Amino acid sequence: MTSHHPTIHLSFVSCLVIALFCTQYLKAQDMLYLSPTGNDAQAGTANQPMATIEKAAKSPLWTKATKDTLFILLKAGEYHFPKTQTITTPPRRPVVIRGTGSSKPCISGGIHVKGWQQYKKGIFRAPWPMEGGQYVSFEQLFVNGRRATLARTPNTGWGKVQSFSQQEQDDKAVRTVGIESSHHKDLQQLKKEELNRVRLHLLQKWNMLKWSLSEASLSPSTITFTKCNMGKQNPVKQGTRYFIENYRRALDTPGEWFADASDHYVYYIPRQGEDMAKAEVIAPVLDKLLVIKGKQGKPIRDITIEGIDFCHSAHIMPLAGERVVQAMAHLGAAVEMSHAEGITVRRCTISGTGAYALWLKEKVSGCTVRECTLTDLGAGGVKVGHYSNVKRGQAVSNHNTIDNNVIADGGHVTETGVGILVLHSANNNITHNHIHHLYYTGISVGWTWGYNSDSKYNPTLGNHISYNLIHDIGQGMLSDMGGIYLLGEQPGTVVENNVVHDVRSYDYGGMGIYTDQGASYITIRNNLVYRCSEACFQQHYGKENIVENNIFAFASKYQLMLTKNENHVPFTFRRNIVLQTDGTTIIRNSTWLKSRAKMEGNLYWCVGGRTDFATLGFGQWSSRYEKKAVEADPLFVDAEHGNFHFRSTANAEKIGFKPFNYEEAGVSGVMTGKGGQTTTQNGHSSSGTSTGTIHFPF
Repeated sequence: MTSHHPTIHLSFVSCLVIALFCTQYLKAQDMLYLSPTGNDAQAGTANQPMATIEKAAKSPLWTKATKDTLFILLKAGEYHFPKTQTITTPPRRPVVIRGTGSSKPCISGGIHVKGWQQYKKGIFRAPWPMEGGQYVSFEQLFVNGRRATLARTPNTGWGKVQSFSQQEQDDKAVRTVGIESSHHKDLQQLKKEELNRVRLHLLQKWNMLKWSLSEASLSPSTITFTKCNMGKQNPVKQGTRYFIENYRRALDTPGEWFADASDHYVYYIPRQGEDMAKAEVIAPVLDKLLVIKGKQGKPIRDITIEGIDFCHSAHIMPLAGERVVQAMAHLGAAVEMSHAEGITVRRCTISGTGAYALWLKEKVSGCTVRECTLTDLGAGGVKVGHYSNVKRGQAVSNHNTIDNNVIADGGHVTETGVGILVLHSANNNITHNHIHHLYYTGISVGWTWGYNSDSKYNPTLGNHISYNLIHDIGQGMLSDMGGIYLLGEQPGTVVENNVVHDVRSYDYGGMGIYTDQGASYITIRNNLVYRCSEACFQQHYGKENIVENNIFAFASKYQLMLTKNENHVPFTFRRNIVLQTDGTTIIRNSTWLKSRAKMEGNLYWCVGGRTDFATLGFGQWSSRYEKKAVEADPLFVDAEHGNFHFRSTANAEKIGFKPFNYEEAGVSGVMTGKGGQTTTQNGHSSSGTSTGTIHFPF
């Protein structure tokens, strides 16, 4: 017994030393506390917390020159700041802004709508919310955390434009639209002040338009607009889809709402189970919740934001209607940063947005977005870089990391939002993200159409897009999109080890991996792409891309597409497996046959049918264009149900294919699928598809 005493004594001393060290360490750290019930006149202690991040960022502790970390601790609860929280002073020490306690704090850009009473059978109303004695402006509404639908006709789906004409008049474009007669008659019942608030929401190929009727006139069968935006490449025409929104006569189904400026009431039809006496109803009023904004030569550095929910950011449509921009790249975000270095956003949730969730804007470098959940998005998830043209040699945002995030359920306000949109930005790592259920593209990289020239330069290069799981893209809403979409010359950009599946367009252009105008010098390898409505791989035009060791399977129309011929090598296509049941192997036109594409030893197979190479059979194709091609069953376990593991690699080895573990794509963490079952760590179910929500261990 006595021989054990020294060991026990040593263990006790060790614990005591560690405890004393931790106590001294915590005392050495500076802390400021915030609370939803705090006051900025207080000291920021645990018992006298401040109210706002802005005030904490102006504290003397913020500019104290030390290597010790300043902790700004947000107590649990909902923070409704009166204005956007903006950090403009660079700290002189590392700073951590994070939640404290068992539940995460929520920074909300909304205001509560209270006082609901039954107005008519099935319809409730509450006074229009006010702030500072003024009625607030808002165009989104959330009931018990669920987005409500602005009153619209038709309630689901869309109408179709019956006629369209355009003419120039006094240096303005006058556009006349004929809509379906039942919808037109509905509008004719409205008074002028009601009509002024109505919007015509048009769904084009890859864009959307919102036109206000405030500057429009109604004839017996058409609407004439004198102030509205429309891109030349994507015009409205007969058959263009639309719906009409924001008028009281359209309020007719559960989940719809309307704010009536004539009587200053908000009207709502509850969904099943919603008790308006107890419901929490929030109207977003702030378009930006947090902005980190340094200056040229004075960036803001070394701030970590973690364990915070950001919710309820607003988007107000401009009076002239929405601008026509691909991916709505000009829209802001709930959280933005510019002239910043070494900022980390980690384990945060951004939801219920009016536009994008997060934007790493101008001159942002070495920043990280990791283990965040971005969902219920007005547009898209993360933007990196800026969309303004840059000159050769001009610095752009660079070396940022977007890793291990869930980005889902977007396009609720503007359908063309992108999961991750890299504009003018270089050398970023986009890895292990789970991106799903968007109406437009999953990941888009590049913002220069065509090749570089004296007047045009693409600084977006050296980006690494890998191990992302991307699915349920397009959902039949828009056209001309990709699971992964690339633009312009991008030397050093690598797209590898991603899984893309179920990309479905409304009309044309549901692509898995899509190299569009001028996309060049890109390596695309070790990707699994399947179930796309148009093609698994499409190149519009570009040069010297490498496409190797990928699996392309089960596109509905064509497995592979090339749509423009040029006098150079567009790509080298080698050691890929191409599997189909429907459609053709290669698009049925002469472009591919006349191109200089290098086809080097790929495996092709059509389940229960024959391969088709732009009208050629396999024998003709292999003898004329690809002598080392192999036609053979790749011997997957059950590819038609999403299992692309090999029963045998015997046939794949004939082309030198190197198997890769596609289940490594997606986030790390525990996914709870439908019915509560737990799927694999990376977000894949046993069938190769994925469902449910990722839960990170906060």
